[in-house]
Amino acid sequence: MAVTGRLLKTAKDLISIESVKSRPEKLKECIAYAKKFFKGQNVRFQEFEFAEKPSIVVTAKRRKNAGLFFLIHLDVVEAEKRQFKPAVKKGMLFGRGSGDMKTNAAIAMHAFKETFANHSVGLIITTDEEIGGFNGAEKIAGKVKPEFVIGTEPTQNGVVVKEKGILLLKIKASGKAAHGSRPWLGENAIEKLMKDLQAIGKLFKKASARNYWIPTMNIGKISGGDAANKVPDSAKALVDIRFTENFRKKEFLGKLKKLKIDFEILENEPLMETKKSNYFVQKLARIHSRNSGRKIHAIKENGASDGRFFSARGIPTVMLGIPCLSIHGSEESINVSEIQKIYKTYREIAEQF
Repeated sequence: MAVTGRLLKTAKDLISIESVKSRPEKLKECIAYAKKFFKGQNVRFQEFEFAEKPSIVVTAKRRKNAGLFFLIHLDVVEAEKRQFKPAVKKGMLFGRGSGDMKTNAAIAMHAFKETFANHSVGLIITTDEEIGGFNGAEKIAGKVKPEFVIGTEPTQNGVVVKEKGILLLKIKASGKAAHGSRPWLGENAIEKLMKDLQAIGKLFKKASARNYWIPTMNIGKISGGDAANKVPDSAKALVDIRFTENFRKKEFLGKLKKLKIDFEILENEPLMETKKSNYFVQKLARIHSRNSGRKIHAIKENGASDGRFFSARGIPTVMLGIPCLSIHGSEESINVSEIQKIYKTYREIAEQF
């Protein structure tokens, strides 16, 4: 229990820092906390900062690289002030970042601290994963060459070996302005946009909890028009497409062109893909099956993470962390009893390198 207490304290310390995208000084405070955590240790810090998003790579002083890197992000999504006051209630740790991912980050920091002297292990700590990772993990991925990367994202009873790719589109429609009382004199851009969105929707099959590993489409934002009494002459929407390895992207975009849909690609990010037969994937699953007391499988995940930047470079990358309740929600939390389990797993896999 003493070990859990130390890990819990570090997690609470991190959760207490309001490290959201709008608070660059708090992102720096998280990195400063991590550096102080290793004060007096024989470690090397490689420091980076792009667009006010700081990151560090931590290894043994004698190494610039490591066989295993734990991939951590210390930024979180926006939350109410109360969520930055961590609390344990009925065996659950509540707070923004308790699940995604400051508790797992704290555990990885401790596991690294206790193994780096005798093993080839390191930490990659970033502060922009929640907004895409383009100024953190993407920049760092080309500077390290590990054998294996473990992202400490929360996972549900499995080692995540695949995450969907991202295709973010802006769909635009143009019309002709007119007075709202005489709509026949204009051309309604919002109505055109709605028809285009319906046409795009027909290109996708309906997904469900059981049938989830297929490409999906979500209309996340629609905007257009100036006033109720004016026919809008422009409208736009943001469409979030998550795709699998079977998605024919060029063919899909070709269909949009044939439908004369005006679109702009805002993001085009690859899948995270690692073979479940990989030696370290299998080893990690066996170790965590033993420590967690439940069978751990290689699984697929709908969401995306910074892991894609490493996977795209041919580095075997997975996600494994404590399951999270109400992720990004007002009651984000993790079960305190899981802390010791994932700590043992992180330590044991680090000792394999």
